[in-house]
Amino acid sequence: TVNVGALSHRADAPFTTRHAATLRMIVDLSAPADKSLWIQSTGQSGNALLGGYASMLPFWRGVQYVPMRATTDMASSVLELSPR
Repeated sequence: TVNVGALSHRADAPFTTRHAATLRMIVDLSAPADKSLWIQSTGQSGNALLGGYASMLPFWRGVQYVPMRATTDMASSVLELSPR
């Protein structure tokens, strides 16, 4: 597990968390397409200017996750760059 929260080192408030990670994932490396889960507190885009911003916040607060789905169409995950 990776914990990205930054702690304060002030003498009057040691170990106070100033910020924390917004992405949580549970990845099953034996079968990642079937059993892996994730949640992002700011929604899929993370962009405050889009309508879906914070759409996953209720799940985040409730410590719930959504399934991580892998695509079966491999062509959709390949970017090919060719010089002119």
